[in-house]
Amino acid sequence: MKTMSLILKEHYENAYLIFRLSLYDLKTAYISNRLGLLWLVLNPMLQIAVYWVVFGLGIRGGAPVGDTPFVIWLICGVLPFFYISSGIIQGARSIHSKLSVVSKMKFPLSVLPTSVVITQLYSHIVLVMLLIVIVATAHGLTFIGIVGLLYYVVLLTIFLIALAFLTSTLTTLVRDFQLLVQSVTRMLFYLTPIMWTMNERTPDILRDLMRWNPFQYFIEGYRDSLLLGDLSQIATSNSLYIAGLIILMFIVGAWVHMKSRSSFMDQI
Repeated sequence: MKTMSLILKEHYENAYLIFRLSLYDLKTAYISNRLGLLWLVLNPMLQIAVYWVVFGLGIRGGAPVGDTPFVIWLICGVLPFFYISSGIIQGARSIHSKLSVVSKMKFPLSVLPTSVVITQLYSHIVLVMLLIVIVATAHGLTFIGIVGLLYYVVLLTIFLIALAFLTSTLTTLVRDFQLLVQSVTRMLFYLTPIMWTMNERTPDILRDLMRWNPFQYFIEGYRDSLLLGDLSQIATSNSLYIAGLIILMFIVGAWVHMKSRSSFMDQI
């Protein structure tokens, strides 16, 4: 718990630095492109169009999911996974990618995973606003649905930061770990019910795997909030499971980070 308190102290003392770094990273990521920040919307929309053509029209033949058009159902699941994917991958490389820059100064390294996830959050907020407009126009949206959406956005951000503390340290110490993170993230896209739904024909082993997949909680939460105005999942044991994972990742990640920090510079 001592290491956790040190991490929290660094974040409190450098809160302004976290947001400055995250905004700087966002700007530099798109500054060399002619369309600039417009790619925040264009890139995910192009990917969604491909998924809709292949899975919605090609495989499903345009069939809806219940009473919801497949394209609306798809967007509500794909957009949060874009955030999940970028948060995991960028969070894992957050420390190692900046070591050469901060190696010659006194710098609170623990803020790097948080600032990187916050950078991805900015992009996600833009897409969430667009998502709200799409759902409200094509399907209808309730106030309680927006409240639920805000809950899942905040909780997912905390989850990704907690995960980044652990993965960023392991990636810095063992470079092969970054490749493992990328591979697992790609597999999660197909193992999480984003393009498909679970029904009575779903094998029991897959149902069991989904119970342990924390990202299913967030994907279903986004969809339940936006499409149904349903917040009932929040009051289930799944929320306790997610809270437990967050606490565990913060404690373990903080301990590993503080114990390994002195050897980070050897990895440049």
